[in-house]
Amino acid sequence: MPREHGFTGMAVDQALELLRQIDPRHYVITYDELVAKEPWRAWRLDRIGRVIGASTPDELSAAIKADQEEDGSET
Repeated sequence: MPREHGFTGMAVDQALELLRQIDPRHYVITYDELVAKEPWRAWRLDRIGRVIGASTPDELSAAIKADQEEDGSET
C-alpha cells in the first residue's frame, strides 16, 4: 500500500508495484506515458469490466478503493 505521504516522489515502477498489490485478483494496473490525461489505469477483471483512469497514482489508488466500496468488494 502507499506510504503515509502517498506516492509522491516514487518512480513509476515503484508506484505500479504498490498499486498492483491493492487487489490483484480484480484489477490489472497499467501506466501509459503516451496518454496525457489519465495515464494511470485500473482494468477490472470481473463481469463489470470497467476501466478506471487517473492522472496520478494517488488518484488511482483512491478511485480503486471507491470502486471496491461501491461494489462491496473491499479487500
